[in-house]
Amino acid sequence: GTHGKHGEGGEHAVADESSYLQQQQLSAPAILRTPQTSVKLSCNIVAFAGTQDAQVTDSDIRGWQDVTTGTLTAHRVPGDHFYCDDMRSRERLCRSLAYAVAKHMSPA
Repeated sequence: GTHGKHGEGGEHAVADESSYLQQQQLSAPAILRTPQTSVKLSCNIVAFAGTQDAQVTDSDIRGWQDVTTGTLTAHRVPGDHFYCDDMRSRERLCRSLAYAVAKHMSPA
C-alpha cells in the first residue's frame, strides 16, 4: 500500500484520503455507520467503542475493515456511547493512539 510514503503515490494517496474524510464530515450520524464507498483508504484504522454501547455492535466496528486496504485495530473501552467521559477510557484511548502513531515513526 501507499501508507503515505513518497515514491508510491503517497502524496496523492494522502490527499485523496483527506478529501474522502472531509466528504464524510465525520458528524455523529456518519460515525455511527460504516461508510459506503467504492474508493478504499490505504491507511490503518483504529476504532473504539464503549463496552456498554448498545448503538455500536462488534459487526459495525469490524465493518470499517471494508473501507481500507490497511489494518483495522478495534478496541472496546469501559463506558457507553459517551465512553470518553470515563477517565479509564480516555487513558486507554490515548495510550492506544500513541502506540498506533509510534509504530509509524522512524527513529532519528
